Amino acid sequence: MTIPALWDKPTTEGNLVGFSLIFPSFIIRTFSFYFVRSSNQGSKKNVETAFGSSSPLILKFFLKVLNVVYNIDHKKIRCELYLRADQKPSVMKKYWARELQLPLSCFRQVNIDQRTKGTETYSSYKGVCHIRCGSVAVQRKLMSLANSYMEKVI
Repeated sequence: MTIPALWDKPTTEGNLVGFSLIFPSFIIRTFSFYFVRSSNQGSKKNVETAFGSSSPLILKFFLKVLNVVYNIDHKKIRCELYLRADQKPSVMKKYWARELQLPLSCFRQVNIDQRTKGTETYSSYKGVCHIRCGSVAVQRKLMSLANSYMEKVI
């Protein structure tokens, strides 16, 4: 598989067939590189595909990649929330479930940062949602894509 330059037109190579018609290839490659780095950082104990962000838009994109490119069923998705001490877990679970269009049952664990006790959270900050899909195959494909691209650049 040849890897086109960042400025090339969208591609239909490999696993990106169909999906690249929606998003330019450089966005997919940039996201794949960031995702691979994040999944390694966020999942040190487990071999799985995972991604965390405080941005619903980025997480929606991640879920779209899982669904369109890798055909991952949303029923296999598990989410953890990382919140500040003054945020209510039940309210934040509903917020993230609504934003990401996932059932509440996907949200299993909530972690509260005790260091934030006594400080007020900005109303626009909704914590960090960490999505896991448990598929090591997706992680391997993304790592291969990112490694191929980095080798091409170097």
